[in-house]
Amino acid sequence: MANIGITGGITYQFARIQGNTIILDSDDHSHAVKTFANKIHITGSNVPTVALQVDLTDGGYASLARPTTSTSTTSMLLLQNTTNSGYCYMKFQGDDNWSLGVYNNTTADDRHFKIVNSAVLGNTNDAAPVGFTVAPRRTGGEMPVFMPHLNSGAGTNYLKYNTTGGELTYQTSTQKNKKNITSPPSKIYDSILALQPRYFEMKDPNDNKQYLSFIAEETAAVSPKFSTYAEDFDYDDKGINRNKELVSDKLVPMDIDERAIIAALVGKIQDLENRIKTLENN
Repeated sequence: MANIGITGGITYQFARIQGNTIILDSDDHSHAVKTFANKIHITGSNVPTVALQVDLTDGGYASLARPTTSTSTTSMLLLQNTTNSGYCYMKFQGDDNWSLGVYNNTTADDRHFKIVNSAVLGNTNDAAPVGFTVAPRRTGGEMPVFMPHLNSGAGTNYLKYNTTGGELTYQTSTQKNKKNITSPPSKIYDSILALQPRYFEMKDPNDNKQYLSFIAEETAAVSPKFSTYAEDFDYDDKGINRNKELVSDKLVPMDIDERAIIAALVGKIQDLENRIKTLENN
């Protein structure tokens, strides 16, 4: 085994065993980088703070293949599984285990991307105690995000989702972010009783529950204030958005605005209370 001096005062050893193993080691053997059948190990008590670093200055795009544009198919780090099924992921192991990567179940053709608190990805959306999964719907629609095992009652604000931009925000009612605060006309209260409660089921075959609520389009017809709006997307026969294909360029009712409905109900009750007191006093 030959010794080759690379840096003054330090000697490194290179060896090949059976054509597929190379060992790089220092004189004192306190640290080593080893490859065994294409697997790299960085071990020892003197492993530097950054055990592996790639420095490139190539037009702002860092890649082992030095791409010249942002559309290059190469990347700084590539983990590749060329089979139609199986896993391709990284494991982060310290006081706890985390895994990040993708898997494809060829039976369901799920192609999930997951970050999970586990040493393995698992093969279902909720296989890990905590984490999240991004999975394309099997019919090719939007990509739902699964966040299993969330704590109940841990938050203080409701989340809102912008169907156009995909942004998540929290809901607040503080006057600190409001202006032009006025009382609405009484006709808003009067229209609240025109809302029609409905029983309905979802088109999603996995959701067999019967719900009691309102229909967004019917609610908007009573008062536009009682609904929220979004782009006029097309949906398939299972109620899944067709890759955000637009039926028209209009904004259409997408959901009911519970806070507006509650405010109108309170206003109506207050109005009825005032009428009752007036009749009692007469």
